[in-house]
Amino acid sequence: MCLCELLVHLMKIISAALICFLAWPGLAQAKPLITDSQKSYARLCLDYEDSPKRLVQICEKALHQGGLSPRQWEDIMDSLAWALYDLNRDRESLAVFNEILEQNPASPWGLAGLGWFAFFDEEYTKAVSYLEEATASRLTGKNFVLLALSRYRTSVISLDEAVLQVEAGLALVPRFDWGWRELGWLLEDGGELEKALEAFETAVNVNPENKFGHYGVAWVQGELSNWQETLDAATRALELDADYAAALSRRSLAYFKLGHSRKALQDGETLVELRPGEADGYVRKARAQDALGWRRLALDTLQKAEAQVGFSPYMIYWRASLLHDEQDYPAALTQLDRIFEDAGTVPDFHDLELRALVALDMGNLELSRASADQALALEKENPWAWYLEARLLLAEGHSEDSVQAFAKAMELGLPRDQVKTFVKRLVRYGQFLKAISVKGRYSES
Repeated sequence: MCLCELLVHLMKIISAALICFLAWPGLAQAKPLITDSQKSYARLCLDYEDSPKRLVQICEKALHQGGLSPRQWEDIMDSLAWALYDLNRDRESLAVFNEILEQNPASPWGLAGLGWFAFFDEEYTKAVSYLEEATASRLTGKNFVLLALSRYRTSVISLDEAVLQVEAGLALVPRFDWGWRELGWLLEDGGELEKALEAFETAVNVNPENKFGHYGVAWVQGELSNWQETLDAATRALELDADYAAALSRRSLAYFKLGHSRKALQDGETLVELRPGEADGYVRKARAQDALGWRRLALDTLQKAEAQVGFSPYMIYWRASLLHDEQDYPAALTQLDRIFEDAGTVPDFHDLELRALVALDMGNLELSRASADQALALEKENPWAWYLEARLLLAEGHSEDSVQAFAKAMELGLPRDQVKTFVKRLVRYGQFLKAISVKGRYSES
């Protein structure tokens, strides 16, 4: 073999060896911790722009290199703690915050960290204490948002004040998707659904991977009766987490409202498999079964579910509702009595409304009136409360007051398809002129 051939042969061997070396797991694929020669480990740690797993390594490298001022050390420890938290290594994260406070008991980084942990543990009084001390020496938008939420949950400030303070915090850190999501829930609590929707949409625009933000969109769109938009948002949340129970429930309801009962049933059954000890999946399943014409099967679903769930006012309500639809009024009232007789349950508007309707259909006007009055006292701006009042007044012989109550219901947003139903009731009670008047008043132009 000549020298040239020998060199070619050696080059082939070296190339093959190099390919094998680079293909070895963890070598060719491994990304250097530092890819920018202008940045140190400390700078990369503080920038917080890498994956949590790599950030833990980067921050630990920065700490091991030493030469840090006390302020730099606290900064880097703070980044390390949050990287650990993002990896669901909560105990290690909390230990880092405590280590910061061991070195400096007044550290705003350490105090804020404990404030966040207290908030997530629902220890809001502790959270307020930590965060007030932290923000006194170092004000950040994120901490100010959390302080406002903690103050609200300890009744230190009102809902309106909480909204203003959270908005002020977000002005300092406008790309804080968690803060926008929490603002959305505050606004939803206050009944400002359009503003709540805007906040949730901002959260998912900032971070499209925020499944909780997509769920917030789905929730508010449902409250606005925008069921296709509800379906889209819930589906997006489930694309991010297929086992997200709340989103699965919301999507099942959206399918139900859109008339896709089999898909609603499928999501309900999946929810039962995912959370067999919770009522929500059984209710979604039963309502879909009823929509498919399987009411007795739906009632059987709810009855058998009690063995898994136990006493659930939510599930009992829907069982009573189906029995009412079945015109088995005594059985419906028996189920509702379970809610009203339970010492640990405070009946809500829906419980009172349904009991009033059942009693009305049974001819028990006294019980119906007592229940309707309580329902209206709870929700004076609810159109269904006024529609119930209109029906009951008609049964009590007060037709003029009944028509006025119906007008109030329509003013508050009662669906127009109820006009036809109410007109039929007026005719049934012999109020023909009033029936014509109501029909003419609300007829489509």
